[in-house]
Amino acid sequence: MLEQVKIPQVWSMELFQIDGSSVTVSQVVLGIVFFILGYIAIRFVTAAFDRRILGKTDMDITFRHMVRSISFYSLLIILMLFTLGVLGIPLTAFTIVGGAFAIGIGFGSQNIINNLISGLIVMFERPVRINDFIEIDGLTGRVEKIGPRATVISSMGNTWIVIPNSFFLEKMIRNWTLSDEIIRTSVTVGVAYGSDTKKTQEILMEQAQKNDKVLSHPEPFVLFQDFGDNSLDFELFVWVRALTPIDCRQVESQLRFAIDSAFRKADICIAFPQRDVHLDTVSPLKVQMLKSED
Repeated sequence: MLEQVKIPQVWSMELFQIDGSSVTVSQVVLGIVFFILGYIAIRFVTAAFDRRILGKTDMDITFRHMVRSISFYSLLIILMLFTLGVLGIPLTAFTIVGGAFAIGIGFGSQNIINNLISGLIVMFERPVRINDFIEIDGLTGRVEKIGPRATVISSMGNTWIVIPNSFFLEKMIRNWTLSDEIIRTSVTVGVAYGSDTKKTQEILMEQAQKNDKVLSHPEPFVLFQDFGDNSLDFELFVWVRALTPIDCRQVESQLRFAIDSAFRKADICIAFPQRDVHLDTVSPLKVQMLKSED
């Protein structure tokens, strides 16, 4: 009988008053339960909205992610306001508390707010999109997720890198796939003096045209770069369709193998550093050969 009396008393016990309105234990518990259930429902609704509606459109994946994020946080704010209404707590009661909270955010959470705003700018301007391959501040990888505070990148070594969104507005970014996937790369080679330069150019062009990964448009070309200290320097320029830097490096490696083999067959020597040493002496040098002692 005692328990039957105490439980209703605790359930209806007043915790505090806000702007003349009493807040009881039952209101707080019901508000928490309502908010948790609403949060689960919002996650389910936004996921279904993304899968069944946004997923069937031609919308860019980054813009699609932005629409989903904005929808989720908008519904979350509405849920919070509705929960306060269910509790019977007027919003005017949070004027002073909200002002103090805003000051605290301004002084203690500048970095967080900076990243939040930077994330919105990145989502709207889209200098970086999901699935783009980027290089930033010495880091290289593919963009997996653009969050409200940070962006997640998977590196070429299959590690995950979390980068604050403000970095994308403060650092120089190389985006390999922002406009298209066509990248120009080159292979430099030096041949020995006395080599047939026209034949060298023909071999370089031939090996570029034989490679399946080299695009025919734009067309490859060869430049006779310079009369070097030890070689006649040529550079072969080609265009490839690459999603990552390793794609370019693989094509470069294939071209070097092919060029080396073709030069050997054509008796064209790839130059190596050479030096002629001149000794300025008054009298002839004395050269003596000594037998090694075992």
